[in-house]
Amino acid sequence: MAVQKKLDGSGLSAEAIAFGDYYAPRHAQFVSGREAPYTLAHCDFRCENMLFGEAEMVTVDWQTPSVAGLLTDCAYFLGGSVDTEDRRRWERDLIAHYHQQLLHNGVDLSVEDCWEQYRRESMHGLMIMILGACFSQPDERGDQMFGTMIKRHLQQCLDLNAVEFLHN
Repeated sequence: MAVQKKLDGSGLSAEAIAFGDYYAPRHAQFVSGREAPYTLAHCDFRCENMLFGEAEMVTVDWQTPSVAGLLTDCAYFLGGSVDTEDRRRWERDLIAHYHQQLLHNGVDLSVEDCWEQYRRESMHGLMIMILGACFSQPDERGDQMFGTMIKRHLQQCLDLNAVEFLHN
């Protein structure tokens, strides 16, 4: 019989815990406040769900696809799969490149709006981590993964001041 651990915030900063406490009762505002344009999103877009070949990458584990904001998967990937210091160093350039690719593919979105959507979608990682932790069986590997990812996603929300998108 598996013994479930109670998540107690171990390893999270007081600021990260406060953001999570503020976010939880305002989750519906996050979900309902997305602005167009939308796209089909994987919604669990992380390294573990990618298979790499010599010249291609395939995304697997399509259990949570949804119509979501253009930057949902991008924010989730950078927030959870990239080391926090690396994300901080690269995210502006990566989002600018992503914006250029959107323009190239006919999406009319300003670079400022692209950045704002990225900032807002940083909260998607919190939702997926909460759901994942609720519906998975505890084990050492999973506990480590969820612990690492929730710390990264919360820090991303703090770094990007995502609280601006949640209203009282």
